Amino acid sequence: DRCQIKSCEAEVDAVVNRQPSGDFLPVEHTVTWDDSCFSTDAWTFEVNQKTGEERTGEAEQNFLYSYWMGANPGDAVGVFPLGNGEGVEVFCSGPHSVEIEEGGGWTTIYEGNTCHDINTGMLVYMNYVKRWLFTGDYDGKTYARAFFGDSEKLEQRLVEANVPMAMVEEK
Repeated sequence: DRCQIKSCEAEVDAVVNRQPSGDFLPVEHTVTWDDSCFSTDAWTFEVNQKTGEERTGEAEQNFLYSYWMGANPGDAVGVFPLGNGEGVEVFCSGPHSVEIEEGGGWTTIYEGNTCHDINTGMLVYMNYVKRWLFTGDYDGKTYARAFFGDSEKLEQRLVEANVPMAMVEEK
């Protein structure tokens, strides 16, 4: 009842448009919301080309930063379809969970899965559900990690890569 916008979809593009800074590859993200639900948002993750770690070092504790797991991350558990009868053999893991304090009494909890190419370790697919929990006083009531239904679902898919991946063709 509190929300003006009940549902909205967005497209997230992640591209590399600039040269690396040292060992760090700048992966620029731009979020464009359908029907102008929200303002366009943008951020950059800097990924170490040798280790796959995000510059902040949060990748080990936070699956949202796991863009690259390093070569040969694990055995193939499936094939992620890319279209045109091709797919990538992937190692998938999860469910993963991470909790982030947002301030003002709000905490977000992300729960999701990741799939990485078995050759390069590059992220091919990620999904998550993000839930907002509130702790504090509001309108004369006290809440502890209350969930009011505010959530977000994300699916991120690889569209194109310029590195040799574990490609397979449909039979």
